[in-house]
Amino acid sequence: MTLTAIASHPFPGLRPYEASESDMFFGRDEQIDELLARLRESRFVAVVGSSGSGKSSLVSAGLIPALKRGYLVGTGSQWRVASMRPGGNPIGELARNAAASLETSEDKAVTELARSSLGLAKLAERCLHPSENLLVVVDQFEELFRYHREAAGREQREASAAFVKLLLTATGRSEVPVPGLDHLPVFVVITMRSDYLGKSSQFRGLPEALNNSQYLVPRMLREQIREAIEGPVGMAGARIAPQLVQRLLNDMGDNPDQLPVLQHVLMRCWEVSRPARDGRKPIDLPHYEDAEVGGISRALNLDAEHALASLGDDARKEEIVRRVFQRLVEPGAEDEESRRPSRLSDLVAVCASSESDVLAAIQPFRERGFLVFSGETDPIVDISHESLIRLWDKLKIWVKREVDSAATYTQLADWVKAGFAAYSGLALDQALHWRETENPNDAWAKRYRPGADTFRQAIEFLLWSRKAREDAERRDLGFREIDQLQRFEQEINIARDIQQALLPRNFRDFPHLSVSAVNFPCLSVGGDYFDVFPLDDKRAAFLLAGVSGKGLGAAMLATMLQGALSGMTLGTDPARVITHLNRYLCDHVEVGRYATMFFGILGDSGRMEYINAGHPSPILLRQGTAEEAFTEGSFPVGLVPEAEYSMITLHLQPNDTLVLFSDGVTEAMNGEEELYGVARLRAALLGKNDLPLEDLQKTVLESVENFVREARQADDLTLLLVRYRGAAAGSARVVGKQEVIRSDADPNR
Repeated sequence: MTLTAIASHPFPGLRPYEASESDMFFGRDEQIDELLARLRESRFVAVVGSSGSGKSSLVSAGLIPALKRGYLVGTGSQWRVASMRPGGNPIGELARNAAASLETSEDKAVTELARSSLGLAKLAERCLHPSENLLVVVDQFEELFRYHREAAGREQREASAAFVKLLLTATGRSEVPVPGLDHLPVFVVITMRSDYLGKSSQFRGLPEALNNSQYLVPRMLREQIREAIEGPVGMAGARIAPQLVQRLLNDMGDNPDQLPVLQHVLMRCWEVSRPARDGRKPIDLPHYEDAEVGGISRALNLDAEHALASLGDDARKEEIVRRVFQRLVEPGAEDEESRRPSRLSDLVAVCASSESDVLAAIQPFRERGFLVFSGETDPIVDISHESLIRLWDKLKIWVKREVDSAATYTQLADWVKAGFAAYSGLALDQALHWRETENPNDAWAKRYRPGADTFRQAIEFLLWSRKAREDAERRDLGFREIDQLQRFEQEINIARDIQQALLPRNFRDFPHLSVSAVNFPCLSVGGDYFDVFPLDDKRAAFLLAGVSGKGLGAAMLATMLQGALSGMTLGTDPARVITHLNRYLCDHVEVGRYATMFFGILGDSGRMEYINAGHPSPILLRQGTAEEAFTEGSFPVGLVPEAEYSMITLHLQPNDTLVLFSDGVTEAMNGEEELYGVARLRAALLGKNDLPLEDLQKTVLESVENFVREARQADDLTLLLVRYRGAAAGSARVVGKQEVIRSDADPNR
């Protein structure tokens, strides 16, 4: 199979070098000479190495051009080359590529190969002209082991064994000597990952052949890598700065994916350096450190993410890309995943989409060299190199998701085949969730459990199990359950009324500060509580508390907080009140009930005293900055009986704004299970201090909403904004507002 990819520069990226690019292939002269020496000794040679060692490039761009230049003594320079990969039909691929190389019909080649283990030898003997040689290159030979393992019947397993016999017999390595084949000019070179060597015992004669003719690709030396960097640049008429070469050599380290990643980084550097090269300047460190390149450590992941981002917000295209890549990866142990090439028609069926839609979705990945196509009507699609599987974070997640999906389906299919009773409980929940989220189809399922009706029967069984459970639940639901539900709803209504009564309807006017607040409970009853109230003519207190749990218990705990803190208006020391409240809650409230709290007192001079009881530190907006200003604090109240609380002093400047927030803001989670975090909150607030408080509040809410998108709210979201305006001047005026929005108004906010 000849793989083609889009390339317009001296570095191929992840895909291997091709024979036509041999002029750009540097740093492997000694290895090419060693391969030629092995071929002189044996007509069957296995090029073995770890993923990323450059096996395929060494053969296609190194060995094959050397053979055609006549460097193999005693064979001449007339070579016919049949390059292939086993794929899902090894003998068929051999027949197709051998026929093309030997200029005979594919039907005749198939017939000849099917007759006996002498088929390849006889085909070459009939088609080769005097002084001609045939080289059969079987790239990615490890695919044969997967084909053998997944074979549905005896006939397919025998076909994989017959394929190996054809190769061994044609190169004089048959178990029974065949007269006349010792000097047949047929050579076979296979490339194989070294971690598959142990599987060779599945085929008779293969371990012996590998022992006698194996070439283990060594790591390239530093000077060889330097040559591989500088040589192609020079051949392309450009220059590369010595300091960049040194940086590349140092950054490579011992990464087993070093060569393909290096080629990809060089490809990206070549692209971003075009203006410099047009001005006859060298490729240099700024190009390597460009944000679009990312250096060796991030280049591959960054470029793949850029390709994915180019799809925009088209969820259907992203789903197609995910399904395509999941189909093209063979899961394994960590860092042992391998490629799984598939026909385009198979990918179209798995994606349940049109061919044009699939091609449009994956086009950015073809353009970046991440996917390669064979040159057929129904092409074989493949990932250009395993390093993409290991280094693209998103693909790792997709592969894990595919493994979990396959495990759910195979368990279901095997359960149905065994004739067990209906699914129930957690198994049924998981299977129903799998069907809803993964939307599998028959084409996808055949990869894991072949059979004309296996998938249909599994889905019918699943739906029948769901109906059986629903019927049982309807039968079991009696008046007692209905009464319990009604009592629960009454309790929730009481708790909601308590909570709404605790939150202030309107804030008092404070001449020296402005206030704005908002609350979104994640359920009809939330666990957050806030308030702002005067202590005397010159000081105002404010607090934001988060109560653990939901429902009536949380509402009652919030009531205790309000009652205790209201005593501060009578002149009681806040530290003593909170310390006493903590001990009381520890002694009288059930385990697991506690509250985090940030309590502050702000005077008209800007002096602020605060207590932080395990609450997230507020953000201080001052002169264009947004920083976490408060780091000192103690335990949440109600958690540690011995905890002591004391007031800490801070001085605010006019127009300083404090942004108090519940952990529901920073722990808001999107569909990829990423947290919003303090860094995003600070970024949303940065440079916004001049906005009115209501607009500032709206900015934060929109930032959180854009981040979580359709994900459901998992915790209360509360903001309390306090802005110090400076010493009071003139009469008091309206300075802020408070808004409470219940979850039944917008459950997804």
